[in-house]
Amino acid sequence: MSVNRVWLMGAVGTPPRPVSDELGGGWLFLLAILDRAGHTPRIERYRVRLLSTDVPPAIGSEILVEGTLVLEVERRRHVVVGQTAILLNASGAPPSASSQILTHHQSPRPHERAGH
Repeated sequence: MSVNRVWLMGAVGTPPRPVSDELGGGWLFLLAILDRAGHTPRIERYRVRLLSTDVPPAIGSEILVEGTLVLEVERRRHVVVGQTAILLNASGAPPSASSQILTHHQSPRPHERAGH
């Protein structure tokens, strides 16, 4: 027997985009800030599908999502399908480290572009 349960906590990076299929709900990106000793914080993005968007969280709101990890075969990526989303901070103000990511992308250090 296997257990497939996922709990993610982070800041909402995009407003939920509605999905018109049998499951309903909407897609959003959840941002998590990972503090690494001696390095700049790293921002992780997680693609989450909320099955219920009764109260759509504002960008920057902190939420806790409980769900399952699912493989989208046609796109070859894993996503979290959230059955429950709990609003932790409804202020709508993004955390300071993630506010830079929400407005633009910046490389962490100068580098040569390769493989593009």
